[in-house]
Amino acid sequence: MNLAKRVPRIILYIFIILFFVVIGFTFLFLSHLFTQKQTEILTLKRELAVGVIENEFTEVSSILETVSVSILNDEDIQKIETILNDIDDKNETITQMYFGEPDGSYIITTDFDEPDGFDIRERPWYVSAEGREGIVYTDAYIDSVISSTIMTIALPIYNSDQNLIGILGADIKVSTITSFVNSFVEKDKGYAFVLDSSGNVLAYSNLNEELTQLTNYSEYEIPYDSFELREGITKDISTIEQKGKIAYGTINGSDLLFGVFMTRAELNQSTRTLIIVSLSVFALILAIITVFVIVYNNYVNRPLKSLISDINHIDISKSPNYRMDVSEQAGFKDARIALNELIEISVGYQVKLNDSLEELSLENQKFVHLLSSSSDIVFMIDTDSRYLNIYGDTESVLGLTKDEIIGKTHRQVFGEKYSDEREKEYKKALQGEKVIYSWESIMNGSTYYFENVLNPIYNHENEIIGAVGVARDITEQENRYNQLVYISTHDYLTKLENRKVYDERLKELDDHNEYPFAVLNLDFNGLKLINDAYGHEFGDLALKKTADILSKNARDFDTVCRVSGDEFSVIMPQASRKEIENYKRKIKNEFKNTKVVNIPLSVAIGSYIKKDSTTSLDEARKLAENNMYKQKILDRKSVKNKAISAILKTLTDKYAYEKGHSEGVMNISVDIGKALNLDDESLKALGTAAMFHDIGKISIPDEILNKPSKLTKEEYEVIKTHTTTGYDILNTADEYSELAIHASSHHERYDGKGYPNGLKADQIPLFSRIIAVADAYEAMTSDRPYRKRMPKSKAVSEIIKYSGTQFDPLIAKIFVEEVSVNYDEET
Repeated sequence: MNLAKRVPRIILYIFIILFFVVIGFTFLFLSHLFTQKQTEILTLKRELAVGVIENEFTEVSSILETVSVSILNDEDIQKIETILNDIDDKNETITQMYFGEPDGSYIITTDFDEPDGFDIRERPWYVSAEGREGIVYTDAYIDSVISSTIMTIALPIYNSDQNLIGILGADIKVSTITSFVNSFVEKDKGYAFVLDSSGNVLAYSNLNEELTQLTNYSEYEIPYDSFELREGITKDISTIEQKGKIAYGTINGSDLLFGVFMTRAELNQSTRTLIIVSLSVFALILAIITVFVIVYNNYVNRPLKSLISDINHIDISKSPNYRMDVSEQAGFKDARIALNELIEISVGYQVKLNDSLEELSLENQKFVHLLSSSSDIVFMIDTDSRYLNIYGDTESVLGLTKDEIIGKTHRQVFGEKYSDEREKEYKKALQGEKVIYSWESIMNGSTYYFENVLNPIYNHENEIIGAVGVARDITEQENRYNQLVYISTHDYLTKLENRKVYDERLKELDDHNEYPFAVLNLDFNGLKLINDAYGHEFGDLALKKTADILSKNARDFDTVCRVSGDEFSVIMPQASRKEIENYKRKIKNEFKNTKVVNIPLSVAIGSYIKKDSTTSLDEARKLAENNMYKQKILDRKSVKNKAISAILKTLTDKYAYEKGHSEGVMNISVDIGKALNLDDESLKALGTAAMFHDIGKISIPDEILNKPSKLTKEEYEVIKTHTTTGYDILNTADEYSELAIHASSHHERYDGKGYPNGLKADQIPLFSRIIAVADAYEAMTSDRPYRKRMPKSKAVSEIIKYSGTQFDPLIAKIFVEEVSVNYDEET
């Protein structure tokens, strides 16, 4: 309780202490302000006086400069003298004027008795000005002629070559300065003075204007030695038995020094007045504040604190029914009523706001979930093209988190690549355009394609504040499109461009007159033979190898196409005949060294160079194709024969017993032919047919031919196909086409139950019937994977047993009776 009573008293004491502290600081501030004021007063007086004195000098300087112009304009010496005399007569400040020339000649405006040995060039003013530029002031001196203190102002004059023409001089009375200085400061308030560079007093308050001798500054207690700078204000000093300060400074353009001393009493006069006024004002302000505090505390502060306290209790989210006291005693009644009305309105808005926020929150969640689960990327940019927000799976598509993107520009996120193009698109959108563009992103070796739609965003004042974009993933469509384009323009097997590209490229070259260009048509030799012998797998391999050879030997700008099953074409723009022949030579050499199984690859080539538009495109293609067919006809026999020999070699190299079997069948068949009295040509044909009778086995899988156990029904059906395959292989070569029937018919039976065509008796060609017997006997008397060979006698018995059913009875009889008797058990 005692503490509660003492608190106001403590506060009062603190207030009093603070009050005096403020007064103290105020006094110090005012003292500093008054010191500054003294400095300003002294500086102002000095500058005022210096300005007046400088005007005197400036007038004379201007006169000299004007006369120098006349001299430079080559005025004659008489006219110059007239000008100088005129100036001397009209100007009271100037006592006389001079003009001295470098040769010693001169002009003086007063009567002058020249003493012996007089030389104008030795005069102090001449010596001081010689070699200098601009106005020069001499020290003051006593002129004995006029019994007055004067000083000379001199001006050297130079021509355009900087050669001295002469020096102008003017003597001026110092008395004009002395007169001004005498009256500048009242005697009891201080004094003013002017000193030359030697410390001589030229002017001093209350000093006789007509000086007849020069006096040193020390005679007047002027503290000249304390003037450290060219201008300034001294600290407090004592002079003429008074304390005060001196403001001093040089007179512009000369070595004269002006100073003004003001006593402390004079300087402080305004300070005392200011202090008294300030304290009075301060006391008045203190009284007003005291009254104001009392009134404020009773009628403003307390009611205001109560109002603030009630306002702090307002929380419409927690207490929507709270209302403020509006009685007279509470104070600020109108404000309280207005606040209660505002609370009513705010409560209504709060209810609506809560409903809107709830609805907005639900919509926002739906929006975020929808965008997050979408493959699209939605983003917003501001007017500086910085990403404000982004939705979607940016990590899997772009390899970047949202934090790595938001707040940055496209260039900062993705680097220089495509940044210029993207910034152009963003700029269009920020200028009000709807922008659609495509872009791609490579992540983990996969390329993603996107189509962006960018629209500007406007505020309520219809100002563009940014843009929103949707990046739609079109990778699947783009890949499908690219795949369709590729399929439509490329051969699926060789990956070369197809007939469509071939036609379009030729038309393009012809339409644009890009002559010459060459058309090369190439036809693969023996594709059907390889397909029949080894299967389409090896035929496809042959086509791929052909495509590789054609492509890698072509130039970068040549077009290599597969135009049909075994036909290729190469389009060579701007090709010479030498380049074409070189290309042909290279691919032919490479084909010679390239084989599929044992068959060397080869192509027939025809070419034509279209040099101008006189030959139609169709005609050019036809000529190239005709040239190709000519070569194909020439190469046909050699190529096919070599291929068949290669196939047989492959078969016999692969299966050692097949070589022995083919040779055995050939020998037995020839022996039978001889027994039948066939001529030599027929025997030769029979031997060849017997040698190639099983060539079709080249297409039978190894696991069937080498199977050590009995074949299944399905496997036997596969084995049977070697007859038709053999026929197809041999029939492709003209040399063997007539013998092809025997490869097909050597498994026909005499009773018509054989294969592949069920021929019987004489329907079966003679050579086929002979080969059938020879084939059976040789097979029975040879080791096979699934059995050992049988004795000769048993094999002959088998031939006899199936005579008339499987074998031709006549041939079987001749073999048994005339041929087999010549074979021992080891044959």
